[in-house]
Amino acid sequence: MTSRAIRAALLAGTACTAMILAAPTAAAVELAPGVRCDGAECVNDNDEAYVVYGQVTCSVLTTPPWTDLSQPAPPPTPTVQYQGWSMVLEPHTTGTVRAGCAGGLDMGWTLGGADPQSRPPTGSAG
Repeated sequence: MTSRAIRAALLAGTACTAMILAAPTAAAVELAPGVRCDGAECVNDNDEAYVVYGQVTCSVLTTPPWTDLSQPAPPPTPTVQYQGWSMVLEPHTTGTVRAGCAGGLDMGWTLGGADPQSRPPTGSAG
């Protein structure tokens, strides 16, 4: 497959997926009491900072391992990856979600939730 054909397939798949993921929202989404987002615009009406977080979907070209050097190198293939994003909304402020892909084409993002910035992290520590 030529690099032109790979790029065309990647762009076609990306465009279709982006149209599905970028469906318009009907109304603002309340992520926590006093924290809401309407599209990419988020508002924090609280007296403390909140961390708003979510996930971005990316299309990345991945090159498979080249194990048989007597053969031509395998072509890169598009792979879907998911990357987390977050932003801090200070008290009584509005912010814009700027989720993007690190090393790939952005295919859309989703909101995950919001927690007070003072909330301790969860999970196990080494």
